[in-house]
Amino acid sequence: MHFGALTWRGRGTDGFLATVIGLLLVTAGLKGFSVFQALGTTASGASGRWLTRPASWIEGLTNGQVMFVAGLFELAVVSLVLLLPDRRHRLAVVAWVGGLFASYHVGLWLSPAPSSCGCLGVPGGEASMPGWTYEYMVTAMIAYFLVGSYLGLAWHGRPRLAGRSTPAATPGDGSDGHGARQH
Repeated sequence: MHFGALTWRGRGTDGFLATVIGLLLVTAGLKGFSVFQALGTTASGASGRWLTRPASWIEGLTNGQVMFVAGLFELAVVSLVLLLPDRRHRLAVVAWVGGLFASYHVGLWLSPAPSSCGCLGVPGGEASMPGWTYEYMVTAMIAYFLVGSYLGLAWHGRPRLAGRSTPAATPGDGSDGHGARQH
């Protein structure tokens, strides 16, 4: 299946990008579901109370508003990865987002106020799994984004062999065999 310049082969760079898109769609969906569920139940329950509390690190916004904006951001990233024509640009977007997510988590860990992210739709301490499992899942996802994108960038930025991706030198054309003119 093709969408723009992305081929859904399930392996290599395109397979990596497809899994990133899937992960971002799932996390954006979980955030949206939590926010809309909390709105519908008038913020009852622990998760609903967390969503209506002010965000400890952004003045004037609640945790729910931050989660909603984060979900929209993830959908925008999915759109970029799908629409950008160059594979290296798509990998660079994933590397950038992985860096943003990593910075956010380091900030949470260093924050004096105890806080947990709502990356999977609810804060880690209120998820239906142990807190350490939640944090490992989020950290593994960030590591996957960073390692996969940087390996892909390294792979797609490597020099090509002369006979494979560049035209061969034609005697007398002034080329050095790599498409560059000799002066």
